[in-house]
Amino acid sequence: MDLTPITKATIVAEFEAILDALIEADFNKSKAAELLQVDRKTLYNKLGKHKELGTAKLRKTISSSY
Repeated sequence: MDLTPITKATIVAEFEAILDALIEADFNKSKAAELLQVDRKTLYNKLGKHKELGTAKLRKTISSSY
């Protein structure tokens, strides 16, 4: 998958916002969705998307390039 730098940054920013919300909510997905002001189903869909994209690995490559 060939993503532009801005697309990579956007994907990683969303992923980090989700992680922050999950941490703040003690990994309770319903509470995290509430913090993010999205439906719980939307959060599950986004988590699935990030799993498919391998965002955690993408995040590491972006961090190591700076």
